[in-house]
This record gives sequence, C-alpha cells and structure tokens, in this order.
Amino acid sequence: MRGYLVWATLLLLAGAAGIVFWLTRTTLADQPLTDEEAATLDSFSRAVAADSVARREEWENRYTHYGKRSGNGGYKGSYGQNHAAETFPFDPNHCDSLTFLRLGLKPWQAHNALQYRRKGGVWRSAEHFSKLYGLEPDDYKRLAPYIRIDSAISARQNKRGANQNNERATAAVSRKYEPGSVVLDLNACDTAELRCIPEIGAYRAQKIVEYRERLGGFVSVSQLQEIQGLPQGIEAWFAVDGDTEPERLNANAATFQTLFRHPYINYEQAREIMNYRRRYGRLESLDDLRLSPHFTPEDLRRLRPYLEF
Repeated sequence: MRGYLVWATLLLLAGAAGIVFWLTRTTLADQPLTDEEAATLDSFSRAVAADSVARREEWENRYTHYGKRSGNGGYKGSYGQNHAAETFPFDPNHCDSLTFLRLGLKPWQAHNALQYRRKGGVWRSAEHFSKLYGLEPDDYKRLAPYIRIDSAISARQNKRGANQNNERATAAVSRKYEPGSVVLDLNACDTAELRCIPEIGAYRAQKIVEYRERLGGFVSVSQLQEIQGLPQGIEAWFAVDGDTEPERLNANAATFQTLFRHPYINYEQAREIMNYRRRYGRLESLDDLRLSPHFTPEDLRRLRPYLEF
C-alpha cells in the first residue's frame, strides 16, 4: 500500500514540474485563443467598430469618405464596412449626400446632384431626375419607382416656366428699394418684392421663398442666417408679424419623409421620433424627447413653433 502512495506522490510531483516548465517556456502570445476567447474578442471588436461609426456620423455625411463600389451594389467606406444600396421613397430635391449614397449613387454622382441644387436646379419629375449627369440607366430604373417629387415644387416650376418671359421683363424694369425705405413682411413677400432689395436677385429670392415653405413660415428674421449665400445685414429689410402662426407638423401623424424634409429635423431625429411612436405610443410634447441623445436643448427650442401633438 505504501508503495502505491509513493508512486502516486511521484507522479503528482512530475506533473507539477511539467506544468511549471510549460508556464516558464510559453508566453501568452504563443498560446492560441480558445473558441470562447475568440468569440469574446470578435464581439468586442464589433462593439468598438459600431461605436466608431456612430461617433463619425458627420464624417459619413461627406461623400468623399466613400470609396469603391462593393459587390452588393453599395459602397465600402473608409472604415471597411459595406453599405448595401437601399431603395425607399425619396425626394431628390431634399436628399442630403448620405441619403444619395444610401440609395446607391456614386460619390461623384451625389456631388453632381447637390451641385445642381446649389445652382438653383429643381427636379420636376422622376423622368427629369434621370437627366442627372452620370446617372446610369440601370440605377435610374432601380430608383424610378421610389422617386416622390413634392407636388408644390412641381407646380412652382411649371408656373415659373410659364411666366419666365414676364419675370425677365419685370426684372429689366424693376427698381431697387432705397435703404430704409421699406420693411417687408417676411412671411408674405413674394419673389418680385424680394428682388427689389439690393443684392437680391432671382436666385436668392427663390431660396428665401423655398426655405420659408420648407419651414412652414418664419418666426424670426434671424432665421434668414440659416440660408447660405445671403448678403450680410439682410434682416434689416424684414419683419415678422407676431400674429402669424407657422404651419405645424403633427409629430404623431407625420411620415418619416415629411419629418425629414423639415430643415430642423435630420435623419437621426426623424428616426428617433418614429421609434418613440412605435415603442411608447403618442408623444405628448417635445419634453418626451429631451432625454434623447439626438436632440439638444437648442434643437427642441427651434422645433417648438413647428410641431403639434
């Protein structure tokens, strides 16, 4: 019996010595990961990548950060993720660069679309959008069923075309206002009156009117600062009637596209409103969104005149 105990003790000592020897000869870098460790590392890497993408939201909005077309019809970004081309209802007159890229346009095509709009261009129909420089026939065929042109814009463009000669004649004989001679109602003046202001031509006048329509009406002359390209001090020519109520969106009934079209609601904010409605039901006020990371106090302040519940 004692012999067996001696042999067992020797075997245990030998095993312990082997373990110590192995630990002293093998570093952590030499050891292969177990399946559980590999899965944990992969999960951690995905979480880090997702966080990085979320923090670079503004970066993704710039088309220059999108590279080659991936095999699924989308694009591979600089951070290595594939972006599949999506199809959803859209109005090319209101899309930003990220939306164009999500739809599968090449970066330079998105740039062409935005450049066309910056110069005052407006698409009047789906067929008109097919004329976008560089848009491939296959891409247009894929997107055509989802193009939704704002009927108000289409009507304005048709009317503009019908009255083009009259507008040119009016511009030729119109006189500019003298500084301090007039104060215009910012929510009532038309393009003809706007063009009488020094440094305001047809393009700038149309930008003011179209921004007013997208907003639902101005509540302050300071909102003119949100329109790029207007001359400094333009606010002095206008006043806002305090009795005029802007057009309000119903936050509980508006579609995603209607919300996203408003100048004060970006993509993430429109999605946040839709998600809140799905999860919790009706919004009672903007205070329901105050804890959302997508709405700052300033965002909520600007939106108060334009939403109803």
